[in-house]
Amino acid sequence: MNMRALTGKAVAAITLSASAVGGIGAVAVVVAGTANAMPVETIRSECADAGGSFWATYGSGRVTGYYCGYRDISGDSWVDMYDRYGNFIGTA
Repeated sequence: MNMRALTGKAVAAITLSASAVGGIGAVAVVVAGTANAMPVETIRSECADAGGSFWATYGSGRVTGYYCGYRDISGDSWVDMYDRYGNFIGTA
């Protein structure tokens, strides 16, 4: 069992911004996670709903990953792993 099975639809956050450059044209900048990225607060709250423990790892002054440790209904321990963007990596 993994937390991904307990989650709803993953939502991709895509931000598109454009600004005029010298009144002649526009420059668009796209900042996006992947289609499967989940907001950190969703990972945290769903982990808590499953009775799990949520934590993050850090390296070079930034988050490198998010984790949720929990027990399934059989009592087995699992850890769901997410990258720093909220993309599900796997369960161990």
